[in-house]
Amino acid sequence: MKFVKSAQLDSAQKEAILNLWNNEYPKVIAHTSVKSLEEYFDKSSNHQHVLLYSDDQKLIGWFF
Repeated sequence: MKFVKSAQLDSAQKEAILNLWNNEYPKVIAHTSVKSLEEYFDKSSNHQHVLLYSDDQKLIGWFF
């Protein structure tokens, strides 16, 4: 496993985070699209994303 820090996310990372988020949280706080997730991120500033990748380069965890 490997941790990666990033101030910006690419579209593939956003899509993977959207899937992680919606699999973890109930429908009440689920995001319906990447745009919805981006709007959530935009409510805060100066955040640093930490991505957790499996040995086969699959995004398996994230926080900011």
